[in-house]
Amino acid sequence: MLTFHSLLKRIDKTNLTIHSNKKNAIQYTMVTLLINASSLHDNTLYVGFISDLDNMCLNQSYVGFILIPDIPLKEDIHISGEFAIWDETISLEVLYDIIQIEFRKKVELASNMSSIFSALIKGHSLRELIDIGTKILGNPIIVTNSAYKVLAMSNFHIDEPFWEFARTHGYCCQDSINCYKNEGITKKVIESDIPVLFTDGVAKKINIMSNKLTMGNQILGYIGVHAINKEFSPSDIDTVKMLSDILTVAIRTDIYEEAITPTVHEDIIIDLLNGEIPATIILSDRLHNANWSLKKYFCLVKIPLFKSDQSISFLDYLYTRLIERSTISKIARYHDSLVVIINYNKQTEYDIELNNVKDILNKNNIKGGISRIFSKSKFENLSSYYHQASIAYEIGTRTNKASICIYPYENVDLFHLFSKLKDKDELKIFCHPSYNKLLKHDKLNGTEYCKTIYEYILCANNISAAADKLFIHRNTMAYRLNKISEITDLDLTNGINIFKLYFSQKISEWLKY
Repeated sequence: MLTFHSLLKRIDKTNLTIHSNKKNAIQYTMVTLLINASSLHDNTLYVGFISDLDNMCLNQSYVGFILIPDIPLKEDIHISGEFAIWDETISLEVLYDIIQIEFRKKVELASNMSSIFSALIKGHSLRELIDIGTKILGNPIIVTNSAYKVLAMSNFHIDEPFWEFARTHGYCCQDSINCYKNEGITKKVIESDIPVLFTDGVAKKINIMSNKLTMGNQILGYIGVHAINKEFSPSDIDTVKMLSDILTVAIRTDIYEEAITPTVHEDIIIDLLNGEIPATIILSDRLHNANWSLKKYFCLVKIPLFKSDQSISFLDYLYTRLIERSTISKIARYHDSLVVIINYNKQTEYDIELNNVKDILNKNNIKGGISRIFSKSKFENLSSYYHQASIAYEIGTRTNKASICIYPYENVDLFHLFSKLKDKDELKIFCHPSYNKLLKHDKLNGTEYCKTIYEYILCANNISAAADKLFIHRNTMAYRLNKISEITDLDLTNGINIFKLYFSQKISEWLKY
């Protein structure tokens, strides 16, 4: 069946005005010439001249007309159905052929889809369904899950690096994922309810039609059709849409769904975050049943993903990549975030694992927050460390302009404390007078004594280390410290004085945001 609107779209005539008093569009099952019609039949589209309307009963409600304006339409003619007037000179035979071809394509589509449905019912593999789809569309197809793992693709060689990488390795390469993201292809596909045709950028040489495979609000995967053998036609949009619906059923009911099924470890993490494991003994039993033997130390990394920047669409992909790179971590999907639990005995284990996480985040331009280190005796309090990682991300993205991908809670814990005050100006009274003297001196004289003392403190009061960090000579560093002691009237060998200056520095920094 075709509606008036879908028909005009298929023949590139959406500029024509559809005259109708119907709330719902009429579904047309056939097309015929108006001149041959002795009577009108429901759900039929008639093609003819305006003059053919003379002496006809037009009270039939569920019919439509495409009319060639050989004469002006009379004002007293009332058409109960739908109609549109052609906007250019054309013969009746040519117009009828144009319309009839689209109806034939619709019939062919229904026939083609029935063959795919039949293959699905008979239990054919996803690859066999793709082969049938390739024959129908005349172009090669690739289908991936939401983590960009190839589920099936046509056995075609294409002179295109992204296609060949996927064909060789069984998953989409990082460069292709970034390219689709940066060119807005992923965003357009996710936001569209129908397949999208791309003809620019990465798709300029080989046009691509892409669509998402969805079940409810969940994206299960993607389909991409590459125009290698023939150019796309408007009717291909309908074909790809129907093929997508069928493939969604195949993916949902096949073994490919296992890639998005929560693991037993993930269930434990989620229940801990939700506070749904009421007793230590229950947690111990579940850990034992999951064969999860806890190591000495933990930390939690939270990676928030958002609809606003489309990063949420990469959740399953990032989840899969983190699992692939992980050696000692457990990964969970929690709300619109990924949670990484790093569990280790040695510092080297922690360093390697955290670097793996950072590498994935950097390649995908994603950021996260990380909690303090905690012992396995605190594991049942996992939700509090999730909160720390959340705060680290929120404050880190607000205050840290450095190009880091993971913000440690250790670096923002004082800011977390300061944020509890409703009036930021109240913090000023806690800023030590000696630090204010130093701040004033810097402003008046263009010195950097506040920065100097801060780096000195961060380097554990080591003059040489601080000098190296500031790219100055050790003697220059020593001179600056003497001047700072003189201006502040504080003994810099006294730990309490050092804390006063450090605390004041953090207050001053927070007040800037």
